[in-house]
Amino acid sequence: MASQQDKSRSASAAFVALIYAPMAILLYGAIFAAEDRLVTICIYVAAICCLTAAGLRWRNGLISLRESEARLKDQAKTLEARTSELAKQQGLLADYTESLQAASRRYEDLFQNLPVACFTFDSGGSIFEWNRACEGLYGWKPEETFQQSVWSMLFMPEDEPLMRELVRQVYDGGKVPALEVQQRTKEGETIDVLTSIFPIRAADGSVVGAICANTDISMRKAAERERDQFFNLSLDMLAVADVNGVFKRVNPAFGKTLGWSQSELVNRPIQEYVHEEDRALTEQAIARLLESSEGDTFECRFKVKDGSYKWLSWSSPPPLPGSPSLFLVARDVTEQKLAALELESKNTELLTENEQLSTLATTDGLTGLANKRAFTDILTEAFRTAVKSGSPLSVLVIDVDKFKSYNDEFGHPAGDEALVQVAAALSSGVRDGDTVARYGGEEFAVILPKADRERAMDVGERLRVLVESSEWPLRPVTISVGVSTLSTEIKSEGELVEIADKALYHSKSSGRNRVTHAATLSNPAA
Repeated sequence: MASQQDKSRSASAAFVALIYAPMAILLYGAIFAAEDRLVTICIYVAAICCLTAAGLRWRNGLISLRESEARLKDQAKTLEARTSELAKQQGLLADYTESLQAASRRYEDLFQNLPVACFTFDSGGSIFEWNRACEGLYGWKPEETFQQSVWSMLFMPEDEPLMRELVRQVYDGGKVPALEVQQRTKEGETIDVLTSIFPIRAADGSVVGAICANTDISMRKAAERERDQFFNLSLDMLAVADVNGVFKRVNPAFGKTLGWSQSELVNRPIQEYVHEEDRALTEQAIARLLESSEGDTFECRFKVKDGSYKWLSWSSPPPLPGSPSLFLVARDVTEQKLAALELESKNTELLTENEQLSTLATTDGLTGLANKRAFTDILTEAFRTAVKSGSPLSVLVIDVDKFKSYNDEFGHPAGDEALVQVAAALSSGVRDGDTVARYGGEEFAVILPKADRERAMDVGERLRVLVESSEWPLRPVTISVGVSTLSTEIKSEGELVEIADKALYHSKSSGRNRVTHAATLSNPAA
């Protein structure tokens, strides 16, 4: 910086010497040449003025020169700063360019190595990028597809209008759903593909292209076609329903069996066609199917298109986890059901007849009481129970007093009416669990489980009073009663009855219309 100032001073001194030296020489020359003193003074003054003006011009020039020098220095500094900033920006630009190139390489690697077949194309359908998965799926190499029309290469003519519309929607910024379509390969094969289209956007958000992702679903679609073929050809009625029991799909067998077309059943609830008497059970069955881990079956009457009903047997496997659908199989079991109902009806009739026969076999036809056969069976069981448990057991043997004379006097019909009235009185005087039976003719018997001697005598007396106090239109009727109670000396139920019969004989021989316990006899077992 000091050397630059020295150079400036040297230049200034040289400039002064060049200006003032000639002027000084001319001034002295003029003064010596002038003869007149006034002229000399004038020349002198003029010289001074010239020198002064020249000095001022020199001074001003020097100032301008220094100002220019300062401006040049400032501009040099500014230029230097801008050059440094430009160098930095060039470095950043180089880094950014390298980053973009690396990102582009990563995108290219990612795009090429995607497991899904992807290609990019413009709004007209011209292909630009084609990844390895596309080459594997379709057979074309990238160079074979560059700027080729996607419509003529891949898509079926019938799908082109729809796909073009989807591309338009993508370029308009809309979202489009994935579609299942058929596409062509290089070898001319037709494959099933799930295709999705997404926009490629510039930095300002505008759509500059589209990417199409394609997944081969040929195996799944083939399985679906096989399943559909089985579904449609099955002789069984097959249906898919939602969790509310609404038909979502039915096969043609419904029409063959019930007359309903598929369109008449789909989106209608199963319950709408079920007989009203079976509707609640059907709804419960559907609810069970949704919760079952093993599936379930149920039957209901299902309406036929002609207004009649058929019995259907429904079965379903357990629903798949998370699935909103039920898979149902229905079979027409009307003939089997009617046959079963007829068989059930006949079985019911047979059971009724058997019960009637059993009743006839064990019931006295006149009085409705147990007959002697039933009495014997019941007493055998009561005797076994009493012996095993050690509980008391008593038997009453009853005879209608002077019944032969009653028959002779009033006739057999009147005698039968008297026996019926005696039976009713006896039945009204015992507890549940006791058995009143007509033992034969005018003779009756009563089995009293868990009744000791005292209670048996109370029952016998109560029955005697009930008969005696009944209203008898023709003449009073009384009974004689013999009582026996199980003891260690009695070894069989027959012996128990035999001893009660001896007590009855004692009551009759002692004047009738009385109750006698065998234990009061001197030798009841004799």
